[in-house]
Amino acid sequence: MMKTEKISQRYQHGYRQLQTSNRNNSHHTQPAKTKPFLPTLWTRAHTRAHTTKNKTNTHNKQTMPQEIQDMEKFIRISQRAEYCNIKRLKTQVKLKLKTPKKLYTHKTNPTKAEQIIKKLQCEIREI
Repeated sequence: MMKTEKISQRYQHGYRQLQTSNRNNSHHTQPAKTKPFLPTLWTRAHTRAHTTKNKTNTHNKQTMPQEIQDMEKFIRISQRAEYCNIKRLKTQVKLKLKTPKKLYTHKTNPTKAEQIIKKLQCEIREI
């Protein structure tokens, strides 16, 4: 039996099932809106394309904040940053630079933080 014969048999079988289901549901005023079974020949490419296992959504993707250990690198990043949030705690100061794509953080002691804040080249916000 050839593939086309199998497909036509499947189509007829699906169409028969549709006709019997319509006959059984005769108490409904409108006929069923389902289409007859139309088989498709699935290949590996089709199944791979329809799996959502490895897909990632890149639209509005939020990334984790990145901690910068180097003070000079943090100051360089401040040139392209929109603003810097400063959070003062008892033993340390947290500096948070917000760039259009990412958030960068830097933790220092209060004395070094004052030196860094003077060198920053963006808007400064105290939290």
